[in-house]
Formats: sequence, C-alpha cells, structure tokens
Amino acid sequence: MDASNRKDIKLVPIVVRYFNPNSGVQVKLLDFKSVASETSEILTNHLCSVLLQNDLNNKIVGFCGENCNTNFGGVKRAGQKNVFHPLMNSLGREINGIGCGAHIVHNCVQTAVDSLPIDIEALLVNIYKYFHIYTVRVTNVKEFCEYAKIQYRKLIQHGNTRFLSMMPALERILQIFVGLKAFLQTNKCAHQQ
Repeated sequence: MDASNRKDIKLVPIVVRYFNPNSGVQVKLLDFKSVASETSEILTNHLCSVLLQNDLNNKIVGFCGENCNTNFGGVKRAGQKNVFHPLMNSLGREINGIGCGAHIVHNCVQTAVDSLPIDIEALLVNIYKYFHIYTVRVTNVKEFCEYAKIQYRKLIQHGNTRFLSMMPALERILQIFVGLKAFLQTNKCAHQQ
C-alpha cells in the first residue's frame, strides 16, 4: 500500500504479491481508490475492507508500505496509531512489516555501488553538468553518435536527493556511451576543460 496526493485527491493503490505454484510470483493491483484523508485510521479501515472483500485476511503474511509514521509509527515501529499495528490487531496475528520495497532495493544497490572504486552518483552529476548548458559540446556528441550509428538522446539530470532518478540517468548515458566516449577521448574535449 502506498498513498499519494494528486492535488486534492488522495489515491491509495493496494497491490498484492503472492506465489502461484504454476506461474511463480505474481503481482496484482487489488484496489486503486481515492480516500478522504491519509490518517492511519482511514487507511487501515480501507485496507482491512479491501482484504475482507477479497477473502485475503487469512492469507496475509506481511505489510509493505512507505516507511512513514502513518504506516509504521517511525523507525522503531513503536506505538499503535499507525497502519501496521491496527492491521495486525484486525487480522488477529503477527505479520511481517516489510517497509518500502523501493527503499529496500535502493539501499541494497547503494551498498553495492559504495563498494565500487568510483562514485557513480558524482559521475552522473558531473557528466550532466559538463554537457547540459554547452550547445557546442552537445552538438559534437550528436555528431559522434551519428558517426557511430546510434541515436543521440538528451542526458537526464540525476538529483542526489531523488534516488529514483539514478537509473534513468545511467541508462541514458549507456544508450549514447559510444558517442560520449568517442567525444571525451578527442583532443577537442581536452582543450575545452
């Protein structure tokens, strides 16, 4: 479950992940509705209602949601005024509190990236900064891409506070890597620094 605001509308998608012996792990959108507010009580009631409607109360083993106080009551998952604890009370048993799947994956990837001999985030930022306002540099990269028979695509800015922007920025660099590499290896590039 993850609530998000779109102007004055509060949207709450509820996704279920389950294992089917014939087809493996499945992910399905169970519900996607607007709710009046994002209080833990309203979200818990909505979630419990959807689980009951779909006869899933006895099949839930974990709750995955944004790591905010409304969902989990903070880092220590203390307190009762959140979604997680009332959900467990409603189900009448313990379930796993998983937290935000995107943040978990990001933390894993960040740990792996930290072990590399180069700072990938700094590299992404520096490559973007080197090109983004210099028309001459971009024009030259376009020419190298054309020569290498690859389509030039505009670089994407990675903001270091937006962890979801790293992959698109890196993918874009990789899409035009041959042209970028050729450009950066020329004498023209060395004189422009």
